[in-house]
Amino acid sequence: MNTLSFYLISFCILFVGCTHTTHVVLDQRDSSYIKAVPRIGEMTEESTADIVLADGEKVKAHHIMVGVDSTTWLVGDSGSARSVATSDIKSISQLHRLRGVGEGFQFGLLIGAAIGGGVYYVGTRNNPTRGHPDLNGLVIPAFGILGSVVGLINGAANGSHDEFIFEREK
Repeated sequence: MNTLSFYLISFCILFVGCTHTTHVVLDQRDSSYIKAVPRIGEMTEESTADIVLADGEKVKAHHIMVGVDSTTWLVGDSGSARSVATSDIKSISQLHRLRGVGEGFQFGLLIGAAIGGGVYYVGTRNNPTRGHPDLNGLVIPAFGILGSVVGLINGAANGSHDEFIFEREK
């Protein structure tokens, strides 16, 4: 792999988003169910989430209460309650923009610094005195800062997603 390809591939990694996926087995004794149900309720107290039903219908909802048999939520701004069989739910997902900013910043910083390390290594491997000696030490921090800025912007644009995928009993 040539050097340019390495940098292009590394730079493209900065433009990915974070999705946290949890598979929830619809069984009260299953640990995924026990852990997910309170999280879904807590995350939808203050903000909305998207529910995808088995028939493909998408619903914006808040105050979601998941049960083994049925799931109830409040619909959008109207505040009207809706309920369906939990087995009819395919997934529940929510977008977090602020958390996306933090995750983007962190990943961008790490990836940028790694790219900077690669640039520093390639630039000085054959001739350690190549370039300005005082500036060589700035390559890694400069790429780290550049990566963190790109990651921060990407995180703000794409956000971070929590997704709960519902599965029937095993």
